[in-house]
Amino acid sequence: MSHQNKTISQLKKSFSNVSFPGGIPEDAWLADNSILKVEEWPTIDHDAQKIERIIGSVVDGKWRNFVVREKSNNEKWDELRDKRNSLLTNSDFTQLDDCPKDKLKWESYRKALRDLPDNYPNADDVIWPTEPDS
Repeated sequence: MSHQNKTISQLKKSFSNVSFPGGIPEDAWLADNSILKVEEWPTIDHDAQKIERIIGSVVDGKWRNFVVREKSNNEKWDELRDKRNSLLTNSDFTQLDDCPKDKLKWESYRKALRDLPDNYPNADDVIWPTEPDS
């Protein structure tokens, strides 16, 4: 016998003449009707972890269609580069001749941003430079 995964909404649509309990069904009702709860996605550390969808399976009596894994150093660097590039873009104006900001401080800050990948091989060790006040 082949099992297909269906939500309560899909079951209600497929079996319009069947009365389903309102709200969240009780565990006993779900078990009596061979319906599994879907495991909710956990809270993760988004800097270090990633949730990936997978083909679902039953884990501890619940349907799970994801795995949580640690991000690789390359993945972390991709995200850090995006943040760095955004900081550089947002501070481009400081290098214009008519900008009232202290150009030398901002040049130093921007250089430190550009040098992050060379100065920190491990993405977890990055210490972000402090944006100048003026």
